[in-house]
Amino acid sequence: MCAVLGCDSFEIVNLYAAELPTSGSLDLATPSPAWEEGRREIERAVRGSDTKAVLLGYGVRSPAGPQRTQYQEQLHWLADLLTSSGHAPWTYGDRPSHPSRWQRIAHRHSPGSSVYDLAPELLQQHEGGSLRMGAGNVAIQPTGA
Repeated sequence: MCAVLGCDSFEIVNLYAAELPTSGSLDLATPSPAWEEGRREIERAVRGSDTKAVLLGYGVRSPAGPQRTQYQEQLHWLADLLTSSGHAPWTYGDRPSHPSRWQRIAHRHSPGSSVYDLAPELLQQHEGGSLRMGAGNVAIQPTGA
C-alpha cells in the first residue's frame, strides 16, 4: 500500500479512540470522550509535516442509538479536516470500508488476487471534496464547500 501511496510508513488512527469488543458494541455504548480523543489523534496525524497521504478505512454502517449522531458528526468533521489540510483522501475501492472488508472487494474485482496485488488498481484518490464517507452512504461535502 505504501508504495502506491508514495510513503515509507503508515500510522493507524481511529474515528473512535477506544477499544470495543465487537463491531456492534458501539451501538450500546454511552456517550464517550473517545470521540474527542479520536479527533485529537486524527488531527495530529493528518496535520503532521511528514503526512503524504490519508487512506480511509472504517466501517460505513452508522451505529444505532445515541452514537449515530456522534459518528455522523465525526465524519463531517473529518471531511472538513481533510479539506483544510489539503489532503485528497484515498480509499480501497470506491468508498471507505473497513480493512477487514478489503479482501471481499479484491475478490469481487479479481478472484484469487490479494489486497496488496490489486492495490495499484483499487486504491482511489478522491479530489474535489466530495466522497461517500459513510453515515448511511451519503455523500458528505465539507462545510466550507
